[in-house]
Amino acid sequence: LYFGIICRKAAGEFPPQAAGPRPRDADLARQDRVSLHIDIDRDWVTAYRFEVDRRGWVREELWGEPGWNPTWFVAAGETADRWTAEIAIPFAELTEHHPSNAQTWAIGVFRELPAGGVQSWTVPFEGVGMQPGCGYLMFR
Repeated sequence: LYFGIICRKAAGEFPPQAAGPRPRDADLARQDRVSLHIDIDRDWVTAYRFEVDRRGWVREELWGEPGWNPTWFVAAGETADRWTAEIAIPFAELTEHHPSNAQTWAIGVFRELPAGGVQSWTVPFEGVGMQPGCGYLMFR
């Protein structure tokens, strides 16, 4: 499962990306970040959550459990006015079987800004969580 993200940089001063390996399950609370919520059975309760910030640092959890550590891949970059991230999540980390034709998952995509603002690809946005802040991903 592949996602590409392009965000205009948030106003404010941010430290440059640190050298060395990225930490796993980093505290991203004060960073410009995007969260992907994936509910493969659409029960609106259990969901995978993948987060990446402007530095490429990551955090993930399953049904609120941060100890879940799937294998997934992130490439991040930035320009003077934008930051980008490419995310690749193997289907095997989400389900035992490759999604079938017409299978539908609920997907939420939320951007949380350090100053407290939130953006969502669904409108209206009523808070970070699952329903009603999700849309649908139908496989073909």
